[in-house]
Amino acid sequence: MESMLNKLKSTVTKVTADMTSAVMGNPVTREFEVGRHIASGGPGMCWRIYNGTKKSTKQEVAVFVFDKKMVEKYQKFDKDQIIESLKRGVQQLTRLRHPRLLTVQHPLEESRDCLAFCTEPVFASLSNVLGQWDNLPSPVPTDIKDYKLYDVETKYGLLQISEGLSFLHSGVKMVHGNLCLENVILNKSGAWKIMGFDFSISSINPSDAEVRRSAHLPVCTCMYLFLCVYLYISLHTCLHLPPSFPQPKYSCKEWEPNLPPLCLPNPEYLAPEYILSVSCDAASDMYSLGVVMHAVFNEGKPVFQVNKHDIFKSFSRQLDQLSRLSPTMLNKIPEEVREHVKMLLSVTPNVRPDADQMTKIPFFDDVGAVTLAYFDSLFQRDNLQKSQFYKNLPKVLPKLPKRVVVYRILPALTSEFVNPDMVPFVLPNVLLIAEECTKDEYVRLILPDLSPVFKQQEPVQILLIFLQKMDLLLTKTPPEDIKNSVLPMVYRALEAPSIQIQELCLNIIPTFANLIEYPSMKNALIPRIKSACLQTSSLAVRVNSLVCLGKILEYLDKWYVIDEILPFLQQIPSREPAVLMGVLGIYKCTFSHKKLGIPKEHLAAKSLPHLVSLSIDNNLNLNQFNSFMAVIKDMLTRMEAEHKTKLEQLHSMQEQQRSMNINTSQTNQSEETKPTPSPGNQIDDVFGGSSGSAGVNGKANGNSASAPQLNRMSLTLEEKQRLAKEQEQAAKLRNQPALAPQSIKPATPSTQAKDLTSCLLNNMTSLGSLSLTSPPRPGLIQGSTISAYPSTTPMGSMASNGYNPTMSFQTGGQGMRPPGLYGGMATTSTPNFGALTHNQGSTNTPDMSALDSLFTSNKPKVSLNQMAPPKLTPGTTATPWLNQFGSAQPSQTAPMQGAPLAMGGVTSGFGMQANPFFSPQNFSQPTSAPVMNAGGGLRHSSSVNNDLKDLFG
Repeated sequence: MESMLNKLKSTVTKVTADMTSAVMGNPVTREFEVGRHIASGGPGMCWRIYNGTKKSTKQEVAVFVFDKKMVEKYQKFDKDQIIESLKRGVQQLTRLRHPRLLTVQHPLEESRDCLAFCTEPVFASLSNVLGQWDNLPSPVPTDIKDYKLYDVETKYGLLQISEGLSFLHSGVKMVHGNLCLENVILNKSGAWKIMGFDFSISSINPSDAEVRRSAHLPVCTCMYLFLCVYLYISLHTCLHLPPSFPQPKYSCKEWEPNLPPLCLPNPEYLAPEYILSVSCDAASDMYSLGVVMHAVFNEGKPVFQVNKHDIFKSFSRQLDQLSRLSPTMLNKIPEEVREHVKMLLSVTPNVRPDADQMTKIPFFDDVGAVTLAYFDSLFQRDNLQKSQFYKNLPKVLPKLPKRVVVYRILPALTSEFVNPDMVPFVLPNVLLIAEECTKDEYVRLILPDLSPVFKQQEPVQILLIFLQKMDLLLTKTPPEDIKNSVLPMVYRALEAPSIQIQELCLNIIPTFANLIEYPSMKNALIPRIKSACLQTSSLAVRVNSLVCLGKILEYLDKWYVIDEILPFLQQIPSREPAVLMGVLGIYKCTFSHKKLGIPKEHLAAKSLPHLVSLSIDNNLNLNQFNSFMAVIKDMLTRMEAEHKTKLEQLHSMQEQQRSMNINTSQTNQSEETKPTPSPGNQIDDVFGGSSGSAGVNGKANGNSASAPQLNRMSLTLEEKQRLAKEQEQAAKLRNQPALAPQSIKPATPSTQAKDLTSCLLNNMTSLGSLSLTSPPRPGLIQGSTISAYPSTTPMGSMASNGYNPTMSFQTGGQGMRPPGLYGGMATTSTPNFGALTHNQGSTNTPDMSALDSLFTSNKPKVSLNQMAPPKLTPGTTATPWLNQFGSAQPSQTAPMQGAPLAMGGVTSGFGMQANPFFSPQNFSQPTSAPVMNAGGGLRHSSSVNNDLKDLFG
């Protein structure tokens, strides 16, 4: 790798040194900067061709340099002959001006080491292109090595040489004398130019000299000469004779074999008469043209190889071969021009066609050659002829090679951009060429000339053409140039006064919307589209604006569409059906697009109200109304589904949170210590409990206050950790085995008849023996019918056994509640059980087996002995369930919550007493089990009620 770099470095250094030494000290370097060595040409390929630039104007040129070191091997006389010959050729070329001749931009300059002059930009010589690489840089440039001539280039190049010879022969009366491949130069655009006038011969016709001298004669003499010429022509016309003007004569030098090759023309291209008879004329150049045509079609090989040491013998042999020219020698030449080449190579000069005749042969009537020829003569045409030609040019361009189009036709087209009237005709062809170019070629060759055209607003066709090719411009133009040149042109088109331009711009914007950057679209393009829609009076522009917006919605952001586009739809004042359907289309596109979508809040608040109001417009027909309703129904369906889903999710979250809270409260309650049973709880234990009790097991499961629910949907980290721990603890509790109730063996019922009266008296006596000075009873639980407040009514006179002597049954109307515990406001005093307290201090458990017969036998019976409270230890005071009937208790004034009991449909009171055992209503409803009634008392069977009636009369 290092050796290759060193080799490359040495090569570059050598080339640079050669280039510098070649022109060092030459006056050409004062005005021009010399570049790299690109080609070679001229007589004997002695001129090195470099690319260069003019320092003042930066104009590109070609610098021809002849290094005098090439002739150091010759004697001084020969050196001087070579230098003089080269100087004469360049000076003659500088004096001549014609499109088919190489244009000299700076005359020849001589220094001690070299000769140099500057011409138009050059690619290479025809000899280089055909494979002769003498005096070329090493390695040979790739563009020359790989160059291939196309048929159209060959045809038009030969036509150009013929036209150049015609100019020399007819216009200048000059013979080139050394027409060969090395003296034909291809300029940078591919045109063939003639140079190498080192051996050119001017006419020596005496008549021409007399005409030139006559310009200095008196006027009378000139008139006399003109009259003589006129009479001469008239006499030949009357006699039908062609006017025989004297042909120009040329004198040529005799061939000197001892001179250096650079002092002699190339013998392989010389006509035989030049060597054998030392004569030449225009026909000699035509012979050279025939050899050039043969070499072009035979890879640069001439017709004959000449022995330069024995030139006369070689030409004698050549003359014999030309007299019987073999057809195989011309088999590579196209058939349509083969006969003309054979005539050009004829031994007889008079048979050879002249240059004017060669320019008119059918071989050059190729469409490509004619097109290139027309471009070379455009400066002679008026605008009408040019416009007609440019209109038909797109049909021809596809038939031409790309190199010819890019380097020959494109420069001619872009030169017309200075003429605004021609831009609409030239621009389509330029853009057509741009489609075939690579991006690099487009940026390098086309874009610099297009940049000024982007800013032109007149004529309006320029904007239309650019808009039609917008995809091409945005694809191949660099981003910086798009931002600075292309998009401003689009914005001007949207704001143009022409409705047609606005419509076209709106129609094609969606085709290249994907190539526009999002900030440019949001900040510059969309506002102008909205402005065009609101400010125009054209329905077509308004509809196209809405269609354009609908097509480019997919390139926009969702919230930009919701915040900017949808509110804009409500600002459109027009109510034409086409506009309304455009609005509906934007709503539908936004609603149904996966990337966009309209939130249900916007649907409910803005979109649906707007669409509903538009749907009932009188201008809509049935199909249009159905389209509106279909979109509205779709929106309603989606809004319903989304909101329902949201509510279901919220509900599930709330239920999950509620279950978490309940589990947490149950866990907290299980960890707390159970409170001491109150007297009310003892009553529930005795009579089976109320609606808040757990039955005979005496375990309360009343209504517990649930923990407050969390109103927040989001929890803090600490709350989530606490809830997680509570859920874990609740899960452990749920996994524990359930507590099964203890099975109690029912007592065997006694068949012996018992005295109910004695049993009741004994039970009442035992109950009265309980202390009447126990602490006040707490409030009743929910569902109890016993007032929590003691009665304040004085006891009055009571019998010794505690019964009221004035006791009697009170009857009332249906629906009235009994006084005391089971209805209304109790105002009577409670019975006095003071006389029954003789067993108060006894610790014997009262025998309650007599009441076992009060319960039905359809369920397992539990004896009252088993339901009795545990024995009290001395010093403790029990709170009997009848403390509420003790002395000095206030009257019960709270209304009872239980349902009133009736016997036979009539509510009766048992005197003024509130004792549940002495109220017949308490036993009026038969039950099959000891269940608490609504007032808190026991429900007994009908047989027991009858016994009590018999007992108490």
